[in-house]
Amino acid sequence: MFRRQLIALGLALAMLLPHSASADNRESAAAGLVDQMIADLEAFLATYTGDVEARSAEIDRVLTSY
Repeated sequence: MFRRQLIALGLALAMLLPHSASADNRESAAAGLVDQMIADLEAFLATYTGDVEARSAEIDRVLTSY
């Protein structure tokens, strides 16, 4: 009985190992995406043309694309 529990515990722990590496990759990819979106918005906001409607539309476009 104890041997079965030990094997089950070992298998459960082994299943968790690949998920942590996968989560790290997804977290890095998400952080990169957010950083790129912020850079795009900052570059856009640095240039002000005076057209409020065009500015709002461009911000919406950037946010929608991400």
